[in-house]
Amino acid sequence: MSLAFFLALSRLQSAKPQRSAQAFDILFTFLIFIMLNGWR
Repeated sequence: MSLAFFLALSRLQSAKPQRSAQAFDILFTFLIFIMLNGWR
């Protein structure tokens, strides 16, 4: 699941402007980190 989200993130990043891409990347990295930890 996390891999699919990461792929979708990279696609959205290339589509969106770099201004929001930085914040979006940080938020998604945090979400992926929580998902990898188990989110419990």
